[in-house]
Amino acid sequence: MTGSAGLAWLIERREVRSGGLVLLRGVGAGFTWPGAVVEILGLPDRRK
Repeated sequence: MTGSAGLAWLIERREVRSGGLVLLRGVGAGFTWPGAVVEILGLPDRRK
């Protein structure tokens, strides 16, 4: 998947799976490129 989406949106739409990796990145002041890789350990139950 490419493009931009919030982590909550990806989880709600089930675009990620347990055990999957998600790259979070951004552009900071001074031309810095912060980033993090997040491992999805589990997903919330769909029932509300």
